[in-house]
Amino acid sequence: MIHLVTRREILLCAVTLRVYAADSEFWNRKDPSEWSADEVDRMITKSPWAKEITVSTQPSGQRGGGPSAGKGGAQFNGLVRWESAKPVLLGNLFILDADR
Repeated sequence: MIHLVTRREILLCAVTLRVYAADSEFWNRKDPSEWSADEVDRMITKSPWAKEITVSTQPSGQRGGGPSAGKGGAQFNGLVRWESAKPVLLGNLFILDADR
């Protein structure tokens, strides 16, 4: 007999995997005093509290979203970080302690 997988079963599996993956991150497993410099760098640049972004501008004089929109404008890369998040604050303390 063939068992068809339901949407409910797929969602349950996805949620379970997500919870398991979240527990595997170092900020959930380790005490902040045990974080390495590479881990702190990862947390303040590529974590749920820090995301790299790219912003593009349109050349002056162009309006709307026509086929040429986005061509010829400036592009800026940046990092958006939630500085007041507790893990980020603890990571910054690690950086300050390393500078002493």
